[in-house]
Amino acid sequence: MRIRSQFLQLVLCLLIAAHGAVLYAQMGRASITGIVSDSTGAIVPGATVTATHPGTRVTTDTITNEAGAYTISALPIGLYSISIT
Repeated sequence: MRIRSQFLQLVLCLLIAAHGAVLYAQMGRASITGIVSDSTGAIVPGATVTATHPGTRVTTDTITNEAGAYTISALPIGLYSISIT
């Protein structure tokens, strides 16, 4: 009986450790969201939004939806320059 209890404790510890590693892997990511409009306030569907990390020059692109909205997700945390074309 004592061996079974020790085995269950070991399994529980391994599950907690594995779950903690998964949670840690999700940290350190960010998203940028917004709505693109022109100078008159009209929404701009189909615009290309580019996020550029100035330190690495890595870019990520997305296209605005029919409401002019966009989301760029899973970005490493940091400062970004946003351009819209």
